[in-house]
Amino acid sequence: MDRAASLEKQDLLQEKLATVDTTRALLAEENMQLEKQVELGKEQIMQLKTDVELAKKKQKAQVTRMHHQLQEAMARRRQWAEKAKQLGRSVAQLRQKIEE
Repeated sequence: MDRAASLEKQDLLQEKLATVDTTRALLAEENMQLEKQVELGKEQIMQLKTDVELAKKKQKAQVTRMHHQLQEAMARRRQWAEKAKQLGRSVAQLRQKIEE
């Protein structure tokens, strides 16, 4: 009986060992899949960071262009206002001469 009980225990241990090996293999496969997903996530993050930096550069360039356009428009407005004052003075002088 000792021999039969010993063989039975050995069979049980072998079954448990086989179950553990199967579980270990499944976990190793799952771990590899998760590592691939993590690596893919890291690549996506790097691409998004690159895209964000590119968008920031484009936005900065656009803001700079708009700032220059605004400065030019304000300079033209000042010139036109000065020209309008000069024309107003010229008109006033001409009217004064006409009235004399």
